[in-house]
Amino acid sequence: MEPFTLESKGRPHSPRELLETALRSAGLIDFFTHSFAADEVGSPKPAPDLYLVACRALGVAPKNSVAFEDSATGIASARAAGLHVAVVPSLAGIDLDHDWLGTSLADPQLLDWAGALDCDRVP
Repeated sequence: MEPFTLESKGRPHSPRELLETALRSAGLIDFFTHSFAADEVGSPKPAPDLYLVACRALGVAPKNSVAFEDSATGIASARAAGLHVAVVPSLAGIDLDHDWLGTSLADPQLLDWAGALDCDRVP
């Protein structure tokens, strides 16, 4: 698996300004080498454009990447792009398509799942 990027969570049409504000306010701005906003691609989610642009920029195949999502729109985008999908729902009681489902990205089982994925390894 490869490192990934961030697109503004929960907002399928989030412009760059909103993404930057969210990253800064969460103290995460320095943790991402790449980020992409919906206003920077041809079609926003649920189209696969954001994920495909991110994979291209990172030089990785979508089949070797994981999308971290919390909404049906984001999941549809990731699936259309061909990524594995890890889900931590933002709303309880909603059944979302997923390859991995958890209650927190800090769940140690997430690393176990990701490590077991059948992805091409890059030397």
